[in-house]
Amino acid sequence: VWSLVIGQLAGTLTSTVLYWAISDWRLRLEFDVTIARQLLGYGVQLIFVGLFGTIHRNVDYLLVGRRMASAQLGYYTLAYRLPELVILNMVTVLGQAIFPTYAKLQNDPSALRAGFLTMLRYVAIFTIPCGIGMFIVAPEFITVFYTDRWAAAIPVMQMLALYTAVLALSYNAGDIYKATGRPGILNKIAVIKLAITIPVLWWAANHSILHVAVGQLFTATIISVLSLWLAGRILEVSLWSMFDAMRPAAISALVMLAGTLLLRSQIDDLSPLLRLILMTVTGGGLYAAALGLTAKDTLIQAVSIIKPARRVTPAP
Repeated sequence: VWSLVIGQLAGTLTSTVLYWAISDWRLRLEFDVTIARQLLGYGVQLIFVGLFGTIHRNVDYLLVGRRMASAQLGYYTLAYRLPELVILNMVTVLGQAIFPTYAKLQNDPSALRAGFLTMLRYVAIFTIPCGIGMFIVAPEFITVFYTDRWAAAIPVMQMLALYTAVLALSYNAGDIYKATGRPGILNKIAVIKLAITIPVLWWAANHSILHVAVGQLFTATIISVLSLWLAGRILEVSLWSMFDAMRPAAISALVMLAGTLLLRSQIDDLSPLLRLILMTVTGGGLYAAALGLTAKDTLIQAVSIIKPARRVTPAP
């Protein structure tokens, strides 16, 4: 177990050295009381944001492990891994990149409003089909990569895929609170979130891990709507405008869902691996085609963002 500890320390030490090597700024023996007071006031709020976030990310594991057998915790953990890796990690990294941009726009409400709606549209384009796609192919994915012994994780993974997709849609709303100097809103939301989540999951953990996953989806839906509404109050953007930004992705994902489920009914006798391949390719094609019909400009812009920039060689 100490290899895990040493690995964490080595990684942290390496990143710290590299940060200082790349940064042009160097520490000096100067102290500004006014700036320190501002930073501490803001930083304390962020400390509690991190604390509440850690509690919320682990409360489901805690309750499942406390109230159920260890095997159930194993099924639940496996079911959560792929949605967490693909969806939640993506919006976490995106938040680290978009927060400085929001901060620069904090004194330009119209630009901040436009940037938030644009980001919400692109996040929806990725997270909604990923969540629904994992919901569809979870039986084949678990069977192919983990065998039938892990079949109990299939419905749990389906619910957690939808849960992470819903949660991700409001994930970057927190960057709006921080960028506008109101990180305390995140802590108030976190308290409400825990006040709802803990009782729901406590009850659910008395039944099954599937109940826990459904409870996660239920609470995430409530909290996501609340988070978006509060961000809308700050930016003077209605919930309807936010839902309209997500509409192309949602419609295209429903087309993907219908087409892929229809395909599954016709290829049920094939091997799980072949079904997984055919459903993934078909679902991706249907989603891209539907998005191209409903929001062609958005699709082109999304592709241009993902596509690596070509190096332009100056003329001699």
